[in-house]
Amino acid sequence: MISLKRVFILGFFIFLFFLNNSTVFAQSYSKYGKFDIDAVDEIGAENGQVATLIDEMSTYLNKKQYDKFISLTSGDLNLGFYDLFFGQDSHEYKKDNIGLWNLDEFEVITYKQVPKDQVPVENVNYSEYIEYTELVTYLAYCDIVAKEDTTDMFSGMNCFLFVFGKDSNDEYKLLQWSQPLINEVQKIDFQPHRKLVYTSEDVLFTLLNETVLNNNKEKLEKCFYPIGSKNDPYYYPMPSKIRVKIKSTGKISTVDFYYYLKNVLPNEWIALSDPMESLKAGAMAVKMYGWYRCYNHKYFGLGFDVYDTIVDQVYRAGSEHERSTEAINSVGGIAIINSSGLIFETQYNARAQMKHSGFMSQTGANALARNGYTWFQICDYYYSNSNKSEGSISSFNYYSLWGSKIKLEFILKVMFEHKFFQIFNFDINHISLQLENRRRYEVEKS
Repeated sequence: MISLKRVFILGFFIFLFFLNNSTVFAQSYSKYGKFDIDAVDEIGAENGQVATLIDEMSTYLNKKQYDKFISLTSGDLNLGFYDLFFGQDSHEYKKDNIGLWNLDEFEVITYKQVPKDQVPVENVNYSEYIEYTELVTYLAYCDIVAKEDTTDMFSGMNCFLFVFGKDSNDEYKLLQWSQPLINEVQKIDFQPHRKLVYTSEDVLFTLLNETVLNNNKEKLEKCFYPIGSKNDPYYYPMPSKIRVKIKSTGKISTVDFYYYLKNVLPNEWIALSDPMESLKAGAMAVKMYGWYRCYNHKYFGLGFDVYDTIVDQVYRAGSEHERSTEAINSVGGIAIINSSGLIFETQYNARAQMKHSGFMSQTGANALARNGYTWFQICDYYYSNSNKSEGSISSFNYYSLWGSKIKLEFILKVMFEHKFFQIFNFDINHISLQLENRRRYEVEKS
């Protein structure tokens, strides 16, 4: 029998273990502030057709006329909302308040067309909509009442980007509904966020009391707005789950983040033959892209974070390969951030990419690895001093059960001579990380 003294000592050591690992988040650099919205008269009506479309969106969503709302959309957005409201799983989505099913009330307060030279490149990529003409982007502040507050929808003032384009019938349609980053929003000349007052960095959503909107006719008692960057890993740590839209079936699959990575990397890199350092760089790119998308919602209201296709990352359940999983485990517990201390969209593709391009090249990563580059040096080659990071990227350690095996086994072996596993039949191989690789990396970097 295990004595109470040993159980107590074990509990104490495990407590220290978790405490040590749970406090290694990156230091927060972002600030959170509040502003007064007093510019309803600044509504941008540069495009009358789009202005009418925005008004109709607000009307149909408020009246729960989802079929009419869907008729205002096109492309993937149209298919996504159709699946959400009328697809085979729509009843489940409604029951669980998924996406716009979670929306109780919706009102567009003020909006403005974004000049082309101010369109946030982190949020909008016009090349995705080449079949449409006269593309325009609008920034909108919308008052929302959510049935329940979630990571991508909360009651109060929300800021959105709407992308519109003319279809083959020469009619404007809504093509993208996303949540912009505040640092990108602040570059847009628009009165509601000009008077920004910075406050404590530990406030996630600033309470705007006594805010009067809509020509003093409406007052929002609890108006929350995420003024700080959603990319600060101190507040937005690595997700445990990710919501994947399976495009072929229209289903939304919520899977463990680790499982997601294991079933993406072998579909983006060639697990069987690519150099291990290239696979590690790919593992980091795949991980940080998924991490980024879980907090920066490109597909607002659709109830998922990423597609399972090349639109985001190719995910195939059951496609795990031992070499790619080894690469993922080797960089588990490690993440990269830009020179502002924030996670970023680690984009990549198979094409040749220039140094500091902000895109990792899969073939280029292989070539660099064969020339002796480490995974971090490959990431640095493509992402540092680019549109993703003004200066050099860096890494930080985060808490991860993937990295617990060696340290936990050591504690248990010292205390119980490894008998703990025999008694309780523990199997923790599935959360292994190989901390020695991390230590070796830190030594090499220093």
